[in-house]
Amino acid sequence: MIILRKLFSSENDINANEDAGSLKTAAGIGSVLVGKKVVRKFHEKHIDKVLEADTTLSTKLKDENKALLEKLEKEATKQGTLIKTPKRAAKDLSDTFGKGLDEVLKKSVKDNKKRKKTVKKSKEVYKKFIYNKLQEAGPNYSSITDTVHIDPKDKLGNNAATLAHELGHSKHYHGRDGSKLGKLAHKFPRQGLRVASMGAGFASGYKAEKDREKGKKVSTLNKLTPALVAAGTYAPVLIAEGAASKRGIKELKKLGASNEYIKHSKKDLRNALGTYVATGAKNIVLGYGGREAGKLARKVQRYKEEKNKDK
Repeated sequence: MIILRKLFSSENDINANEDAGSLKTAAGIGSVLVGKKVVRKFHEKHIDKVLEADTTLSTKLKDENKALLEKLEKEATKQGTLIKTPKRAAKDLSDTFGKGLDEVLKKSVKDNKKRKKTVKKSKEVYKKFIYNKLQEAGPNYSSITDTVHIDPKDKLGNNAATLAHELGHSKHYHGRDGSKLGKLAHKFPRQGLRVASMGAGFASGYKAEKDREKGKKVSTLNKLTPALVAAGTYAPVLIAEGAASKRGIKELKKLGASNEYIKHSKKDLRNALGTYVATGAKNIVLGYGGREAGKLARKVQRYKEEKNKDK
């Protein structure tokens, strides 16, 4: 706040109204930081509930869980979906990467020993990178390779509810089964959503600051833009996750899961969806962080413009 007040002091012909705007920007940044903290606690709360449900499924209902996992693995094999641990998936992908790299190096590197050393080192780096990414992601499904990645040692993945959910994704992605809305939601890309939220926020903040300079009232739409963009782009993710869970529960019932198992599976998947809601909320917070950055960028730009006029 002190820095902002110093930057936009009276010597730069910034009036009291503009100084108040600077204070609002500082307050806005503070609100964003508080928002991030609230969202993080919400996310952690749901992770704890997921772990609690997972523990019940894999320990108290261990025998039923084991039987359902075996049935789901057969279902996956029947429809052509692979199930791999992150370690195995990383090795397979690095081997494929290595073969492609070897073909490239055959044309550019004559020394066979040097080529082999380069390929081996590159494969190891790539394998470690992929493994770390898969571990961070937890249980997940890759539509490109039609593969479910689950680590049996992972507390978040060692149950039939999780596997049924991931197979639910496989059915929607490849049109094997599922609702029309669920299939449509699975077609939307998930990459770049945070960037889109921050970009929209930045643009709205920049425009809001320019309107304020001209004495114009900032529109409600401008103020809501970060939330609308973040929510709009993230909605398909929540729909897809909900559809995968619904299809997963349907599959568990079909395979003969008990009412007790279904009850805890619903609790597990409902709280897992809560972690995605938290991520969506985080995108909204990031959007408003981008909005404050846009305001600040315009202030800095105007400061430079004022400075150049004085020369």
